[in-house]
Amino acid sequence: MQTGKHAKLAVLAVMIGLFVPASSSPASAQETGKLSAVSYMPIEQGEAFEVRALDNSAQNLELVSQMQQALRLRGRGVKDGSRLILTLEPRDVVGSGTSSQRHIMSFTGESSTGHEDSTELRFNIFDSQKGGILNEGDQPGGGVQPSQYVLLVRVEDRSNGRQLWEGWASAPLLQGDGSRLLGSMVPHLADAIGTTVSEEPITIR
Repeated sequence: MQTGKHAKLAVLAVMIGLFVPASSSPASAQETGKLSAVSYMPIEQGEAFEVRALDNSAQNLELVSQMQQALRLRGRGVKDGSRLILTLEPRDVVGSGTSSQRHIMSFTGESSTGHEDSTELRFNIFDSQKGGILNEGDQPGGGVQPSQYVLLVRVEDRSNGRQLWEGWASAPLLQGDGSRLLGSMVPHLADAIGTTVSEEPITIR
């Protein structure tokens, strides 16, 4: 569908530099993370969501519960079997070496024989050599970075399998535990559903 392709092309340039850390003081790093999101198709405010995670670990079940609560507080419905499926995927990487070379994203597109083009955005979550969203790689010349946590959220249409929206929040773990950090990202991601934003600062409690 051309609309989905155009949406991806429109945000491609914005997303190239995502998750490359900006210089900041230690104090501000303790309080903020970054949030980005891409809207491929509109999501109506009245639509309900089935919220789920990739597995039933204790941490994921807690994140599902927190997202359900956040959606309800924002006037959105939550119901199993809904047309819209919201999937949570937390990621973390223990502190790693740094490098100036990072491979964050690749973009592919090809014409199909049907009525729409096939487009795909692929995000490199972790690459021990070149670096990705969660780390900056192990090339020589860098220091040690704190553990990084990312919470990815995707919304897809159950009826046709199309992805309508995706968002992700990222922050270093400087104090406390990873579950607390991921939980602090949930309300920000719930606010961003249906929108496109790039590296918006978020407060981590």
